[in-house]
Amino acid sequence: MANWKISRRATHCDACRKEFEPTEEHYSWLELGGEEWRRVDRCAACFKPGDLRADIPFWRTQRPQGKRERQVDLESLRALLSHVVTLELDKRQRMLAFLIALILIRKRRFVLLGTERSERGDFLRLGYPKSERSLRVAVEPPTQVEMPELRQALQDLFEDPDSVEGLLPAGVLDALAESGGGAAEESAEESASRED
Repeated sequence: MANWKISRRATHCDACRKEFEPTEEHYSWLELGGEEWRRVDRCAACFKPGDLRADIPFWRTQRPQGKRERQVDLESLRALLSHVVTLELDKRQRMLAFLIALILIRKRRFVLLGTERSERGDFLRLGYPKSERSLRVAVEPPTQVEMPELRQALQDLFEDPDSVEGLLPAGVLDALAESGGGAAEESAEESASRED
């Protein structure tokens, strides 16, 4: 099973190598290379959206300053989730995608629209804020036995593992593990209602 990993935000343009100034706007997207999701950053002059495949989402961002440089790049996490929900995932990957969805609901990068049930299982239906677009994420909460490995997998997503501390409170994860998934929608709603 491939592990997911997001490469670190670049300090320069991937094409012309120009160093980004603090708060300078540029464009980013993720490309899958082997087992790693490589983040690509381009300055406004080098960015050409027509060069990207239609299914690759990109976003406008800026280089953060000071302490914000250690924060998790939530747009990269949202792009990763948007990609992986279109793939055939194994159980561990579905659990990780579910936890990422809870993080992004909590951080208001997605809106919880509801849950759906089908012959393939239960799904969270998530909406993009201020958009008609939505996606479905399988409800696959980990058990208490699986939780330590999933916490490690969340940290392994990023080159700076300290940056993921506190993204999803331990209480939410523990409640999910204890319920065996019965509280999936409640946990998603709790994530959505938490103040940041």
